This record gives sequence, C-alpha cells and structure tokens, in this order.
Amino acid sequence: MKTHTLRIFLLLVALLPSVVHAEKPSEQPKTKEAPLKKAAPSLTELSANSGQLVCLIVMNLKKVTIPEGVTKIGAMTFNGCKNLTSITIPDSVKSFGFGAFQHSGLTSLILPSGIKSLPTATFAFCKNLTSLTVPKGVTRIGQYTFGMCPKLKEIIFLGNAPTFHADALKNSTPTIYRKSGAKGWGKTWAGRPVKLIGATK
Repeated sequence: MKTHTLRIFLLLVALLPSVVHAEKPSEQPKTKEAPLKKAAPSLTELSANSGQLVCLIVMNLKKVTIPEGVTKIGAMTFNGCKNLTSITIPDSVKSFGFGAFQHSGLTSLILPSGIKSLPTATFAFCKNLTSLTVPKGVTRIGQYTFGMCPKLKEIIFLGNAPTFHADALKNSTPTIYRKSGAKGWGKTWAGRPVKLIGATK
C-alpha cells in the first residue's frame, strides 16, 4: 500500500510541470520564462484532491501560471498556500470552487473574463490581499467571498452590480470601484463605499 501511494505521489510530481509554471521564492530566473501555452490534453480542472497542491505547499512556491485549457479551479485548491503571492489565470477558466484561494498569500489578482460567480470563501482569510479586479460577467458574490481580508483596499468591478451575500465582505473594508455607465450601483455595495474607477476622492 505504501509503495502504491509513493508511486502515485511521484507520478503527480512528474505531472506538475504540465499543470503550472511556477517560481520558488529563492530561485528567481535570470531570463524571462514564457508560461505554458496549453494544459495537458486531459487536464481541465485543478483540485486539492488531485494532489498537485501537496507539491505546491511542500515546495513553497511563490508564483504560479495556470496553463490555457484549464476550465475550473476546484474547491480548496490553493487553500493554505501562504507563500503563493501571485497567480496568473487564463480566460479559459470559467469557475472556482468553494474556498479555492482561501488562506493563501495572494496580494492582488485580476480574475479571468469567463467567471460568472464567486462562491463561498473564495478569497477568505487572504491576509495580504490588497486589490481584486472582477470581470463584467460576474453576477453573484457568495458568503465570505472577500471576508477576513484585513489589507483589502479595493475591489474593481468591470460590470453591473452583482448580487451579494450579507457577509460577502465580513471584516473586510475595501472601497468598491465601478465603471461609468454600469447598472445597479448605489453609493454603497455590501455596506462599503462605491466610487467611479479613476476617482481620487
């Protein structure tokens, strides 16, 4: 049984380069490396259960580029990756699972254009998160999606005002920025002030 488990783990380690392009904090490349253009043929979803993220945590990776072709980042996939400060997500990704990035070290993120909703606790407890850009297609924000993010200063929405759970921003106090002409916005959203993108006051 132990041998079988070890073989599975080693196989996942071998597959990891085809899943993400990543950098360790102490090993910055001397030359710019292009991110992977395509995912492995059978790979369309990243999930905590698949084992790839065990490798991420063990290796203390700081930056990750998800390859084009992945369509879903499953529940708890990057949960607890505290050294992960930067992630690039392609527009092929259409959905996130529960708590996909919670308790991670992300500092800012531009979400892919195909995302339609943000489920419960997507970015909960991201203590270093300062800025998020939400695409125009997002129509629903779940419970604790941006909750318990003490450094979160701004959320930029590129579309109309989405519906939200009452605790979407629990214990987080960002300013909300919206585009001129977008519909459904008032002076506040989820109890936080709303300003036009580019406004200084």
